[in-house]
Amino acid sequence: PRSRGLGDVYKRQESIAILRVDGDLYSSTYLVLKHLYHRISIGGWVILDDWGIPGARKAVEAFREEHGITEEIQMHDPPGCYPVAHWRKIRPTQHVVREQV
Repeated sequence: PRSRGLGDVYKRQESIAILRVDGDLYSSTYLVLKHLYHRISIGGWVILDDWGIPGARKAVEAFREEHGITEEIQMHDPPGCYPVAHWRKIRPTQHVVREQV
């Protein structure tokens, strides 16, 4: 069956090993983290394709601060692309849903 987007993933998936975010904008990046970060398994990875885009980076920084996420962000800077950031989730976080993005 064809996926209808984030809602289908949210309903079907209990846990996630790798969350790869390519949101470009603040709102889309924050939305993905808001709804899926708490489902990342301990030891799982978050990969952010758009670290070089200011809105996406600010969304990640805001989300991490709000949720007390302190795992070290590691960088990869492939030629001809935006820098890619990633971190490994090493501890659970409280699932807090912010009303507005």
